[in-house]
Amino acid sequence: MFVDRSETSAVKLTDFGLAAMFTEGGPPLTEVLGSAYYVAPEVLREAYSKEADVWSTGVVLFIALGGYAPFDGANEREVCEREQLAREEAAQRFRFPREPPNPKR
Repeated sequence: MFVDRSETSAVKLTDFGLAAMFTEGGPPLTEVLGSAYYVAPEVLREAYSKEADVWSTGVVLFIALGGYAPFDGANEREVCEREQLAREEAAQRFRFPREPPNPKR
């Protein structure tokens, strides 16, 4: 992913080191991969799909705009614990549907 096709082009943003193929309608991905700062909760539950990438992209955007990570800790375990606490607090304050709305209804 480059800004243009020249040999001196800047790289936009890319890291495909942990990429995996996902087939729409296929089984969920199950391998736990990634850094605690960016990994989606579904990845930690070992059942995820393309939505996990939306979470990670949101974290990158949060860091780019805010200058710090949304969840911080002394180590990866603490980062995951703080993320879980934030999800539990949000679940108590807000009502999120379990399934996304079906636009075809």
